[in-house]
Amino acid sequence: MPAETRLALKRMTLLKTHQSMRSEAQVFMKQETLEIIDLSSDGRGVARTAEGLVIMIAGALPGESVVCGYEEQSGTSLRNGVLEKNLRLSPNRCDHPCPYHCRGCNGSPLGILKYEAQLAWKENHLRETLKRIAGIKSPAVQKIIPADQPWNYRNRIELILIPTEDGGYQPCYSTSGGGVLPVDVCLLADETVSAALKSMSSDSVLHKAIRKHQDAPRLLLHAD
Repeated sequence: MPAETRLALKRMTLLKTHQSMRSEAQVFMKQETLEIIDLSSDGRGVARTAEGLVIMIAGALPGESVVCGYEEQSGTSLRNGVLEKNLRLSPNRCDHPCPYHCRGCNGSPLGILKYEAQLAWKENHLRETLKRIAGIKSPAVQKIIPADQPWNYRNRIELILIPTEDGGYQPCYSTSGGGVLPVDVCLLADETVSAALKSMSSDSVLHKAIRKHQDAPRLLLHAD
């Protein structure tokens, strides 16, 4: 087995061990009905409990009422929540176009939010960040110019490579649960990167990429 492959498997083993230790450290989950008031910078819904706890819930949107579970015991007031049931859907919610999103891929969490609402949230998020961090009382934030196409625009993506039994490598994305998800298409990637992803059956290309990135079992695809 090549040294790069052994390194990749070792890193994956360490990651799973770390995640297992974190799961064991969680005492238990408390269930509560909460109102989503905002989105975090990574696209998770933000809610506050009556006790002042801030709960971050993946898959929840502002304006929604949800039942979620979260760690009842923790050293901070910030908790990670798990969406269990959506009692009231946001009018800005839409179906995610990516077939991998429902299987755990977290590469585009805002895909469940209508594009116009995404722009409004990003504009307000920038304004509030300038107020809070830069100390600007009334920041002059201009309207965001919409993209010609909200999908298939990125000129680079980063993938995890998992060795296959035939000696090749399967490109994967990380999932919200800490695992990996095999992919053969990415709706974020532009045409050039998408074509490279589809042609990744060429072992020579993959082995060259792994030698270039020996510090991690990852492959960076980018358009020149």
